[in-house]
Amino acid sequence: MFARKDRYCDAVLYILIALSLCNLAYFFTSSLDNVVFDKHAFRQSQTAISAYWLMHGGDWLRYETPVLGAPWSIPFEFPVYQGIVALFARMGIPLNAAGRTISFLFFLATLIPFHFIFRKLSIGPRSFLIFSIIFLSSPLYVFWSRSFMMESTALFFSAAWIAMLLYIEKPQDFGKILICVIMGTLAALTKSTTFLVWGLAGFLLCLFLLYRQRTSSALVPLTITYLIAGLVPLAIGYGWVAYSDAVKSENPIAAAYLMSGSLKGWNFGTFSQRISEGLWLGVVVKRMFVDLFGIIGISALLSLFLVVARPKFFYLVVLLMLVFVSSFMIFTNLYFVHDYYLYASGIFAVLAVTVSISVAYGARTKIIATIAVAVISISQIYYALTNDMFIQAAHDHPDMAQYQAGQFASKITHPDDAIVVFGQDWSSEVPYYAGRRGIAVPDWLPKEQVDAIFENPTKIFGDKQLGAIIDCRWSQEQSASPKADDWFAAHEAAGVFDFCKVYRPENIPIPTG
Repeated sequence: MFARKDRYCDAVLYILIALSLCNLAYFFTSSLDNVVFDKHAFRQSQTAISAYWLMHGGDWLRYETPVLGAPWSIPFEFPVYQGIVALFARMGIPLNAAGRTISFLFFLATLIPFHFIFRKLSIGPRSFLIFSIIFLSSPLYVFWSRSFMMESTALFFSAAWIAMLLYIEKPQDFGKILICVIMGTLAALTKSTTFLVWGLAGFLLCLFLLYRQRTSSALVPLTITYLIAGLVPLAIGYGWVAYSDAVKSENPIAAAYLMSGSLKGWNFGTFSQRISEGLWLGVVVKRMFVDLFGIIGISALLSLFLVVARPKFFYLVVLLMLVFVSSFMIFTNLYFVHDYYLYASGIFAVLAVTVSISVAYGARTKIIATIAVAVISISQIYYALTNDMFIQAAHDHPDMAQYQAGQFASKITHPDDAIVVFGQDWSSEVPYYAGRRGIAVPDWLPKEQVDAIFENPTKIFGDKQLGAIIDCRWSQEQSASPKADDWFAAHEAAGVFDFCKVYRPENIPIPTG
């Protein structure tokens, strides 16, 4: 009887993993070569344009994100992901497809370190399978893993770093230590905010591992080993931030507004945000848990009660939830504004739910655990299939005004020309699809600086000639700047695409051929 029950429960899990893989494959293939105008197109196009110029032979350390004038390099992350995408695209793969494919492959590859993590933790016979179902079905991970972003790459390297920490058993494990340092360094360079969250998890893990060795003669050597494994990646990551600041300081706009010191408020937010209803109810309850677990949202955490009677695993669940909460307590504004930042830390909530259900699955509550997995997975898949964000992402949008304006600007300008874009903040969307360097005039740039750019664009373009001016203001009542407004009023556009108008500067012939 019990053997039959076990087979039925296992069969349900295998059916659920098959459904999650089908759902995942559908959303990946349906948007593989779509334009990057789905959610957070600002960030996706910023990543894409950096990969575009790397693909065309740009410098790797001083890689270009040419949307704020010359000098064109304003590096943030080290281009681990962008560089891999560029190399992939050089093989003839369309760049959008290359970016989405690499993101998706790193997402799937993240299962590898977690396989070893679950094997080491010995939580239960089906714990990795249960994790895979919930992880691969999660709307958050399904959506952002098929985007043109580095989130999955940073997650993979961070998880690999943690896995290697778990498998370092003695200071003489030089090979494991070296791999651990490399994985941590790549994680820190790919996306520092992701690695800092995982760094907290690594710190707690090391404390636990050292506690188990508290009476051993290996305590001090292991402590030094763990310090090396954690501090070397942090030091290299800090060195990159210092270098990137030095490069950005050469660009007048980046030097004034985008240095790491200038972005502290943007990254960390305020105390009032941390205690606000907008964060805890609007972001955490109504957005984060829905993005992670689908229509049942925060109700998925009811599964945590399954582990209360098992102190060993209960404490693990508490620590996992602590890391999860700490992520948006540290980078509060980033998590408030950008839902994709949850990609780095939402997995800790997924792990907490997985551990709880896995413990129950290995006990006499197997049927309850199976039902819990099924409810969560079906909730996740249903949400993805019915949510407008997913439905829109599954369809291409070549009719987007920014895309059409960029394509038109590409046709009427020379490859070495520069462009000016108004009305899109400093988004890379239009420059990316134009394949041109230039300046996307930030909304926060003082009007007198905008006038100065407009009066003498060659000053900010270096050796580039102005090829096109693109006005993508949503409303003409929105002022670009006094001089820009006057110029637009006195000239006719060479092309109009919904709210985007493309202007050709006077006395510059349109290229032929």
